[in-house]
Amino acid sequence: MIEVIDAPSGGRPVRIRWRKRRWICREDLCTFVSFVEQKPSICEPRGLLTARAIRWAIGLLRREGVTVQDRARQLGTTWNTVWSQVEPLLNRAVSDPSRYRNVQVSGVDEHIWHHRDPRRRCPKELTGMADLTRGLPPRHRTH
Repeated sequence: MIEVIDAPSGGRPVRIRWRKRRWICREDLCTFVSFVEQKPSICEPRGLLTARAIRWAIGLLRREGVTVQDRARQLGTTWNTVWSQVEPLLNRAVSDPSRYRNVQVSGVDEHIWHHRDPRRRCPKELTGMADLTRGLPPRHRTH
């Protein structure tokens, strides 16, 4: 049985316990003698967070401008756990040229939070690219 971290519910951290089935091959031709059930739609192999928790964390990082530490606190885990699961997906998204496929006009959006406590170490500035193509509401492509 494994335990993975899921997106919070009702403001509380959630853990999912998953009893994975182990398969055994008794044939001499098998490359692997045994293997464990995998469901990447739920959690990547050896993953610590569910796919839903990763989507939740990335969504809030993009929209709310909060820190990874804030997400870790809400998930009831550490900064390293969240970042190790989120960073590969963010890097993959940044290097995907298809996200600019229908962009005709782009602009730079800079935002400063004046309500942030300047003594906190988190950034209060954000610079991102916005899709300003006519006829569409502005959409942020990166943060």
